[in-house]
Amino acid sequence: MIIPERLPQYFIHNDFDPSRYDDFVPYFERLQSATFSNVVEFIEWIDKLQEFQRVASSEMAWSYINKSRDTSNQEYRKRYELFVNDIIPKLSPQWMALNKKLLESEFIDELKGTYYERYCTLVKNSFDLFTEKNIPLQVQVSKKTDEFSRIVASRNIVYDGKEQTIPQLSLYLKSEDRSVREEVWKLITSQSVNEYNQLDEIFTELVSLRHQIAVNAGEENFRDFQFKSFDRLEYTPEDCFVFHKAIEEYVLPLENEILQTRKQILGLDELRPWDLSVDIYGSNSLKPFSNTEELVDGCIRIFNRLHPGLGEYLAIMKEVGHLDLESRKSKEMGGYNSPLYDRHIPFIFMNAVGLQRDVVTLLHEVGHAIHTFVTKDQSIVAYKSFPKEVAEFASMSMELLTMDYWDEFYTNEEDLLQAKRQQLERVIELLPRIAKVDAFQHWVYENPNHTSEERKQCWLDLTERFGKGAPISREGLEEYQHTGWQFQHIFRSPFYYIDYGIAQIGAVQMWANYKKNPQGTIQSYLEALKLGGSKNMIEVYEAAGIQFNLTPQFLKELMEFVSSELQALS
Repeated sequence: MIIPERLPQYFIHNDFDPSRYDDFVPYFERLQSATFSNVVEFIEWIDKLQEFQRVASSEMAWSYINKSRDTSNQEYRKRYELFVNDIIPKLSPQWMALNKKLLESEFIDELKGTYYERYCTLVKNSFDLFTEKNIPLQVQVSKKTDEFSRIVASRNIVYDGKEQTIPQLSLYLKSEDRSVREEVWKLITSQSVNEYNQLDEIFTELVSLRHQIAVNAGEENFRDFQFKSFDRLEYTPEDCFVFHKAIEEYVLPLENEILQTRKQILGLDELRPWDLSVDIYGSNSLKPFSNTEELVDGCIRIFNRLHPGLGEYLAIMKEVGHLDLESRKSKEMGGYNSPLYDRHIPFIFMNAVGLQRDVVTLLHEVGHAIHTFVTKDQSIVAYKSFPKEVAEFASMSMELLTMDYWDEFYTNEEDLLQAKRQQLERVIELLPRIAKVDAFQHWVYENPNHTSEERKQCWLDLTERFGKGAPISREGLEEYQHTGWQFQHIFRSPFYYIDYGIAQIGAVQMWANYKKNPQGTIQSYLEALKLGGSKNMIEVYEAAGIQFNLTPQFLKELMEFVSSELQALS
């Protein structure tokens, strides 16, 4: 196992401290005053700019990682707030001044047809959206989203004689005792009800801030601003609406079939919300690991069996301590992979409690990590960061491509089949939720002056639309139904959620290809990932041997494939 060293620095001195704005100044001055007499010197200047961004971004990433690992640590919080509230606002106009210098260079036309052409396109898109008027607004957005994260991270409930996090409580939702499931579900959801107004006020302020940011940048609404900010040039909001309708027509009936089967197997007259997580195919809930070391080691073996050497990436992260996997008090919810460009050894954060879902989450995040490792040689920082539909394609593909090797966690054949069935059911069940969340966000930001009550009603209407025909009774639970939109992606990463749906379409295609040609498919997958952000989303998908296609007929065909595979497991 070869552990990557810190990448060499030719322009930035080793004593550079990104937590001090004064340390940035001389580098900005040198880059701003530089002159170049030919395209070679111009490219050398661009390369220096990339090194500057790479070194600075790594330290900023660490400030977020540490803050999310322990929201109660004041030292971590102060360092994170220093970057967000002080350093980054001062840096933004400086970076844009350098972007302006790049775009106005007489040599930029000579980069057409070269490695640097797409970079120039991305820079121009970013430059066109920038205005200094938005800097203080973006600081306020960061403060509000951080306030949301701290509130959610503090959600601990005393149950079964001990204080537990929400992920830890989710274990009880798999209990065979229905009364326990109901009790815990209501405890968790009551917490959301109690905090609803507080989070609703935060979101109202976020919508207002984001709308003003969009208007300041010359956009009609924040949705249009965010599409451009994400460099989302290959599809439009109208394509999203077509995708929503296709999901409603061809995926929702399959989800309802799954729910009807669940109801029958559980022998219930009525399926209730607390009946949706309990395992139904085996005599006991799946327990794939007892501690995170078992989880990591099992996933290393899975990746090595999938393709020689893939497991080494996770082994390196384990060796250098770039894994924080278990759920605990004061830790933010969710999971992520942070790239860390200083050594190209990423960091994985998640909240494992011992479930099969945790296995899938780690496999998903390692898909992101592989993406980071294989783009080490991309010299442009923007190419180390990928279109979000490509990033999630890398991770969601791993949820399916690894399934044949889950026997590393399940020696019992029936348990293995149960785990696979859960995964394929989730492929189907996830898409209607994605459509609902995405449709909600379109409405929210197309109508920025809406009231809190109108927002609540929009969510309830979409819940009805994308839950049509579902055999789930919510009678008597009216006070809980409106809280479901208050989660991380809607607050922190607006308009990200559709990427999971697009990536899921890509991942299913990869899995279908893998069943016909395993090693050829993995090789295409890795070659596509190596492109990073140097190509657009459609080009990366084509390199992987799949297509970007949101049409109803294409989705129908893919869902028929998934449904047939699920039936085969039954």
